[in-house]
Amino acid sequence: MSHRERRTVRLSAVAAIGVLGGALLLGGCDNDGTGVEDAGSNDNHVDTALSSSTPAESPEDEAAPQPTEGRDVAPQPTPSQPDTAQAPTTTTVAAGSYQVPMGEYTLLCDFVDQPETEGYAWACEAPAHLGWGATDGGEANAVAYRPGGDPEVYALLGNSGISPAERLPADGVTNVGERYTVDATAGDSLTVTDNSTGAAVQLTTDGYQQL
Repeated sequence: MSHRERRTVRLSAVAAIGVLGGALLLGGCDNDGTGVEDAGSNDNHVDTALSSSTPAESPEDEAAPQPTEGRDVAPQPTPSQPDTAQAPTTTTVAAGSYQVPMGEYTLLCDFVDQPETEGYAWACEAPAHLGWGATDGGEANAVAYRPGGDPEVYALLGNSGISPAERLPADGVTNVGERYTVDATAGDSLTVTDNSTGAAVQLTTDGYQQL
């Protein structure tokens, strides 16, 4: 190769390098051809793209959760229980003589096992005049029940001589022996029942009557 040919090849190589460098320079320019964008510019584009792709939440989007639908059940009232009357206290004692409360007074009563012998089944004496009327007229302070007598309920004025020490419960029912039931639940009255005959006599502060 001659000296002229070697020079032509060298110039061609230099020209090729210059064309490649220009292509790289043009590829690195921005759209207006002012120059190459730095790395920071590319980061700004990425940040902008990310920020624009994630919408910000507005106050309306943060609304309180809605309650779930369901039936509103009103509280059911507790059914009222019917008032149950308390049963009276029942006591059992042997036949004999007892103080028997009747309201503000205390009667002296005698309950016998054999009315045929005593002439009466039971008798009660009041410590004061209560307005009882005697069977034979006048006032009475004692009432006796005589099964089969005429009359069966007999009232008189006198001293029966009954002096009991024991007292029957007030405001309760007492079984005296196997024959009698004394009901003092009324408070101001007293009902004595002879269970063998079914005869019941009510004593009050105003009088007495066979029921």
